[in-house]
Amino acid sequence: MPLLDSYDTFIFDWDGTLSTSTFAVRLSRFLRRRYSASYVTAHVKEYARKGINVKDLTTVINAEKANKRYEALYNLYAMIFMPKIKPGAIEVLKFLKSKGKRVIIFSDSKSYRLLYEVRRLGVSKYIDFVLGASTIDSYKPDPSGLLFIIKKYKANKKSCVYIGDMVTDVLTAKLAGISSCGVSDGFDSTSLLSSSKPDYIYDSLNNMLEDMKETD
Repeated sequence: MPLLDSYDTFIFDWDGTLSTSTFAVRLSRFLRRRYSASYVTAHVKEYARKGINVKDLTTVINAEKANKRYEALYNLYAMIFMPKIKPGAIEVLKFLKSKGKRVIIFSDSKSYRLLYEVRRLGVSKYIDFVLGASTIDSYKPDPSGLLFIIKKYKANKKSCVYIGDMVTDVLTAKLAGISSCGVSDGFDSTSLLSSSKPDYIYDSLNNMLEDMKETD
């Protein structure tokens, strides 16, 4: 089924998908086991159980009160190492909004960092909602963030797709019971993403946009 026609809610990962990853983010992904494709696939049941027993998703839980010291340090760091918006990202978001689609960002980023970058990179006007995993204290591949979004918008799971650059993103979507789309110009390679069997896979956001325009 064509990507554009099949869904009305497009949920995007942030780091490596819509924006470039800074060295700190890439190092974090390399060191944390839950970002390893082999680790996650070997522990899917653990995350599935956690996803089933989600907290009350009718309200945002554990709303993050960002440590002002860390936030100030990050703002200084970002003046030098600010990520960039990836080629095709703005065009994809603008196109989806022009077609009346709901566009959301869900990321493992700290919420204060995510919101800061989304604003600074000029993405806010194309986004309906931004959710950082730290806000609900549940991190991918735990599907709680996606389940929260689905419940917040009373969305049909069949009409939702999660777009990301890692196997972790694909498996998070699967655990949430929604479709997945891999974009392989981020952290994980095309072959690695393909091994997780996403419903769609593209080499870049520009190729994704071309495909959607062809079926428009």
